[in-house]
Amino acid sequence: MRKLLLFSAFLSIATFAFADTFTVTNSGFSFTPDDLTIVEGDEVIFDLGNSHNAVEVSEATWMMNGSTSNGGFSLPFGGGSVTFDVPGTYYYVCTPHAGNGMKGQITVSPISNIIGVKANNSIAMYPNPSNGELNFDLNPSFVQAVEILGLNGQVFAQFEVQNEITKVNLDALSSGIYFVRFLGTEETLTRRLVIE
Repeated sequence: MRKLLLFSAFLSIATFAFADTFTVTNSGFSFTPDDLTIVEGDEVIFDLGNSHNAVEVSEATWMMNGSTSNGGFSLPFGGGSVTFDVPGTYYYVCTPHAGNGMKGQITVSPISNIIGVKANNSIAMYPNPSNGELNFDLNPSFVQAVEILGLNGQVFAQFEVQNEITKVNLDALSSGIYFVRFLGTEETLTRRLVIE
C-alpha cells in the first residue's frame, strides 16, 4: 500500500520532454545496442565506422541475415540519423556484413491521445531518466489521475492527482523503460520514463 501511494504521488507530476535522441554505434561487426525501444517522434543517430551502413530490411530478410532493402530508411557508410514517426518494429542490417549477423531492430511505441495545450503546459516530470526519485509538478485542474505502465501495457500503479508538487521514490521498479499516462478531463497524454 505504501509503495502504491508513493507511485501515485510520483505520477501526480510529469515533465514533457518531447522527442528523445538515441545513439546506435558499432562494436566490430555488431550494432550497439542491437535492440532498441523508443517512442514515436524519437530520433536515432547511427554513429558507425566507415565500413558500416544501416539499411532497413523486411523481417524475413533480417531473419535470414539478408541485405535486400525493403525501401525504408537507408543510411550511408559512417551513419546518419532517422526520426521514427510511425509505431512498429523496424529491422535493419549493415549490408556488407549482414551475412555475418550484423543487424538490429528498433521498436517504436505509440504516444496515445495527446492532451490539449493547456494540460500539456501544466505537467512537469523530472529527472528523466530517473535513478530512484521522480518529481512531478502538475495542475490538478487539467490532470485528474496518473498511471505507470510497463512496455506491455501492464499497470504498475494508479493514483488520483491531489497535490501540485509531489516527490516519489521509484526503488520498487526495476531499471528499464516505462510509460506515464496522464488522464485529463477529456484527453490523455502518455510520456516515456526511463529508470536507470
